[in-house]
This record gives sequence, C-alpha cells and structure tokens, in this order.
Amino acid sequence: MQTMPPTYLAGCAIPTDGGSPADLLADGAWCGHGEPLFGVYDVRTSGSRQFSVQLPSSPRYPELAAVTLTSPSDGTFFVCDPRKHPASVYADPGRKFPHTPAAPFTCPSCQAVSFTVAVGFEAPGDDEEDPDDTSWFAIAVECPRCKWSGIIFDDETA
Repeated sequence: MQTMPPTYLAGCAIPTDGGSPADLLADGAWCGHGEPLFGVYDVRTSGSRQFSVQLPSSPRYPELAAVTLTSPSDGTFFVCDPRKHPASVYADPGRKFPHTPAAPFTCPSCQAVSFTVAVGFEAPGDDEEDPDDTSWFAIAVECPRCKWSGIIFDDETA
C-alpha cells in the first residue's frame, strides 16, 4: 500500500510506476519492522533524473544517519533526514548532530558516480496520517552506464 512521501521531499519524490531501481523496493522486504504500509518513490527534480549519492560515513549515534543526493543543476539535498521524522532519536530540534557524509557512492561494476534513484519509507502501523512519521528508510540505485542496481542503504527512522 502506498503512503505519502515525507514533506521535505515534496516535489522530488514521485510515486513510482515501476522500473529499476524502484522494482528492488516494491516487495517491501527492506521494511525493518515488517509493516504492511510503505511507499516507494522515484526521485526526480526539475533539472535532474541522475544524482550522486552520499551515504552516512558512520551510522552510529550521535552521527546523523542522513543520505544526500547531488545534481549539477539542483545542488545537494537530503533524501533521508532523520531529524524530520518525529519518532527518530534525531528529531530533537534543540540538539545538533554531527553529519559527515561518506565520499560519493561508486558503482561496484563500472565505478560511475551518477545514478537513478528510488527511495522507500515504511510507515508505522499506528500512524498513517503523518507522512513524516516513518519507521524505516531504504534507497536503491541504478547505474545508467552499466545497468548495475542494488539497495545500497537502509536504516531505522523511528
């Protein structure tokens, strides 16, 4: 079942109509809590359909486990920002958390650094009204050069 994307992705998270890399997320197997309610979205901006991806350098608290995308035309933006998810340990607006992104992800097959991107957000069973209230996140990418694809990161957001 489809949910709405988090509000901070308005305009760039488009409900998918299928196709890789979204197909890798379509079955919900990545949902860490096994909830039946989740959404899968293709990421697009007005100027880009391909992005470099920066995963967290360390997923350990208190390092912010955020994921950013960058395109030449649209700059860098968060595609997963745990500070925006109300049940996250990072949601405290009075605290600052270190954020050190890793080097851009490279294709394990051809070493390219630009990808088409799909994201998935699991919704907790007790709240399907607030699109920012998510319990799990996953990102899948496809290399347009060699067609390698994979789920490259997933994390609990609640």
